[in-house]
This record gives sequence, C-alpha cells and structure tokens, in this order.
Amino acid sequence: MNEKRNEIAVLFDHYSSLLSPRQRDVLDLYYNDDLSLSEIAEDLGITRQGVRNAVVTGEKLLFKLENSLGVAGRERMIRA
Repeated sequence: MNEKRNEIAVLFDHYSSLLSPRQRDVLDLYYNDDLSLSEIAEDLGITRQGVRNAVVTGEKLLFKLENSLGVAGRERMIRA
C-alpha cells in the first residue's frame, strides 16, 4: 500500500493540474494531508461516498495520464 501511495504522490505532482478541482482537492487532502475519507467529507461538505468516488476516479485518471504521457517514468529514468 505504501508503494501505491508513493506512486500516486509522484503522479499527483506531475498531473494534478489535469484533474478536476474536486479530484485535486480530495486527492491532496487524502494523500498529502493524510486525512480520512470521513474527515475530507466533513471538510468539503460532501458524502463519504462522494469522496471515495473522487479518490477512485482521480487515481484512475492519474494512471491513465501516466500511461499516455509517461512524464513520471521519463523523470525516473533520467534520475537513475
């Protein structure tokens, strides 16, 4: 799970500007601020399920963008 969190954090750094404002806010609070789904729901005034949906769709979009554009992968190769 930690590996997935790290990967998403890297992808978020590269592609967050391509997410919807809601996805960006939710993923930032979830991965960078380490808030729970319930805490995020309360902060944003949405349901816990709405937060979960934003996390799942945001994650899928980040991986889709990386598969299409490969920016994070190229950066890793350059740093290696």
